[in-house]
Amino acid sequence: MLPWIELVLGILLVTGILARYAALVSSILLIIFIIVTILNVFRGDLNQCGCFPESSILNSNNPFILVIRNYIFLVLGITIIVSRKGFKSRPLISIKGHVYDFIIFFAISFLLSILVISISQKRAEKIYLSAALNARQIINEKIKNFYVKQLPNCVLKDEDGRLLNSLQLSERYRVFLILDSFDCKTCTDEAIFIESLNKKFSNYINFHGIVGKIGQTAISNFKKSYSLTYTFFQDLDINLIKKFTVLSKSIKILVSPNGEILNIDPPTFRVKSFQNDYENLLENYLGKKGGD
Repeated sequence: MLPWIELVLGILLVTGILARYAALVSSILLIIFIIVTILNVFRGDLNQCGCFPESSILNSNNPFILVIRNYIFLVLGITIIVSRKGFKSRPLISIKGHVYDFIIFFAISFLLSILVISISQKRAEKIYLSAALNARQIINEKIKNFYVKQLPNCVLKDEDGRLLNSLQLSERYRVFLILDSFDCKTCTDEAIFIESLNKKFSNYINFHGIVGKIGQTAISNFKKSYSLTYTFFQDLDINLIKKFTVLSKSIKILVSPNGEILNIDPPTFRVKSFQNDYENLLENYLGKKGGD
């Protein structure tokens, strides 16, 4: 129901019909959003609302940006509620004579929100890091018992519809990101991480996403949504998907020019230290610092 309520409120605000009442309801919603954001951070469960494009600075998992954004909107809503300009009717709420008290109260609530988020975020980061460490440990145990020396031979379909052999893709090092699906949050995060690696190491390493029988339109939309530039292949006989997704929903495989599997790495779970470790691993194999 919420998107429809927001749509109606937006129409009322844009047209000026019952604008103050719409602004009042919108402000109440924004206060609820601020409270929910703080609670989610405390619980370590913060997800993007999806209201803004992926490339927008407003679209962020950073709780500080989320709260500041909502406070800015809240100020705009309150401005409409207490303003006389442009309206024949009297304001819904009069703060005449209490302007400074209101400003002080608003500033204190804002600073308290930032303080609570700061404390909660540290707690959430500890919880998340602990969960990520446990997950990687479990996957690493599976990898230890998972012996595959050579990349399996299979037929892949590229984005232009051409068929090719997995062992004949390149004479350079390759990193294959095996994805279970596009709906998996871990898969999305890892796909974005691989893009950062592609920008850094593309002169020395080929990066490829490997998916199952997913339509080309879905692949194109996924790449466009997250600004991915590396090539995706469909694993037509599901050889790679079946073999490696038993370890994790997303897994990275480093392959030598002759098809030898050099490393199998679990998801980094957006943890910077894990991502740095994997970058260092690639640099060690290349023998070049930073791919220079």
